[in-house]
Amino acid sequence: LVGSEMCITDSPPPVTASCLDVGVRRVPEPGYVLAIDDPLYGTTQSPPARQAPAGHGVVAAIRYGARTADLDRPQLEQMIGEVGVRPDDVVVSRFLARMVVAATTPTAASGGVRGRPAVTSAGVPGVLLAGDWVGPDGLLADASLASGRSAGRLAASTLDRSPTAVA
Repeated sequence: LVGSEMCITDSPPPVTASCLDVGVRRVPEPGYVLAIDDPLYGTTQSPPARQAPAGHGVVAAIRYGARTADLDRPQLEQMIGEVGVRPDDVVVSRFLARMVVAATTPTAASGGVRGRPAVTSAGVPGVLLAGDWVGPDGLLADASLASGRSAGRLAASTLDRSPTAVA
């Protein structure tokens, strides 16, 4: 979309991640590990979330800034091991090579969060924007809710509130 305030396609690139999820026969220890030199972590999601039967677990390793499957998958498999998962623990696994985590990341070059498009930036009368990439408030869900609220209020303020006759 090309809006009156900016071209939405000129937004910074999306934030991506690669992810390896595994279902395991036992809950691993230590259960949570952060990498020092890479944007990478591993975590036991279940428990505490109830995503697996009692005594079993769900573990995820995530690398922000997805590259290629050939680079990321071995690194994520190694991280799963660091979390405490042994190869014979794995019941099921799923590798996601490139997920969009957030539509964009605010950068200084793009004006930070204040540089994101406004809810009115579609450039089409009556069309409003909302999402994690819209408006000057928050990140991710906070930005989605804040821009949704702004768009909703603006839409509601333009409604014709005059009573209509019922025939």
